[in-house]
Amino acid sequence: MSISKKKWFLLFLYLVTSFISATSLGFILIEAVIEISLSIYSDRVLNFNNIDFMQCVKIGIGGGE
Repeated sequence: MSISKKKWFLLFLYLVTSFISATSLGFILIEAVIEISLSIYSDRVLNFNNIDFMQCVKIGIGGGE
């Protein structure tokens, strides 16, 4: 494998992994932000039981399936 092919392969691999981790983390962060802002605006107790973290991760990894 030539150097340029190896470089492009590693770049592609890096982009795929970063995309997968970014989407799963993104879903978790979005859910957390929504929950926090809802609790601030509605003056209710902060409750993270509504957030299904594993479901967020599955959506992020599975691409929304």
